[in-house]
Amino acid sequence: MTEFPPPGSTDDQPTATPSRRIVWLLGLQATLLVVLVLGVAVLVSQFRQWGRALDDLRGEVTALREQHRRFEQTLADLEQRSDRLATDLQAIAAARGGASTPTPLPPVRAPALDSVVPLPRQGRTLGDPAAPVHVVIWGDYQCPACASFERQAFPVLLERYIVPGTVRWEFRNLAFIGPESLRAAEAAACAEEQGKFWEYHIGLYANFVGANRGGYADQRLLDLAAQLGLETEAFRSCLVGGRHRERVRTEVEQALHAGVQATPSFSVNGSPPFTITRLDDLIARIEEEVR
Repeated sequence: MTEFPPPGSTDDQPTATPSRRIVWLLGLQATLLVVLVLGVAVLVSQFRQWGRALDDLRGEVTALREQHRRFEQTLADLEQRSDRLATDLQAIAAARGGASTPTPLPPVRAPALDSVVPLPRQGRTLGDPAAPVHVVIWGDYQCPACASFERQAFPVLLERYIVPGTVRWEFRNLAFIGPESLRAAEAAACAEEQGKFWEYHIGLYANFVGANRGGYADQRLLDLAAQLGLETEAFRSCLVGGRHRERVRTEVEQALHAGVQATPSFSVNGSPPFTITRLDDLIARIEEEVR
């Protein structure tokens, strides 16, 4: 006896025709093709963006190289000006005093440091790290105006602002007047290794005798280190070996990049560098930040 499948069983459902399968496959292929085309378009757009970014980066590198070249030219111009100034000063001295024997340099002496030694310091920064006002000074150890500022104005600022914790004071190099400028800056960096940058810094200005007169010859720099109680052999090795020569040159480039054009120059709480004609100009800037 023949058995028939119950109504609604799978045998009653019509099977998909071949034409429907072909249509489905063609639709799938079209979808994949669209996805592929869109993916390629996205990749092409991304590659173009990368290309533009690479071109921009190349342009920035070229601009930086040109800026570096200008800095080097500016530094060379400053050195030439300092050489001409030194020559002019020697000519003036010769005209005034004839062919007289140059005045012997005074012996190296250690300055009074009682007000500086107890203060907090970190490298070339002096004063409370939490002070509300940060003052940066750019200087050259052979700069007469810097030496005058250090001897006359700095003690006032020290007593009025740095000791009470209002100002954090930082020194940066713009050593451009001559070879002794660079050498003195290197020596100060060697003293910094032994935690006595500020003692040595103040000692350099206390022994300022004029530009390119031998005041910062190696032996005098070594004598100052001994006067200040530094470990002299370590100091000698640092100085003679030129350990900080490139560091000082880099600092000069950074100062020029920051827009410093003369010494001393100042910045208060990140302001653009500026010069002063009197101490009250700097005090006014500090007071503005305190209020």
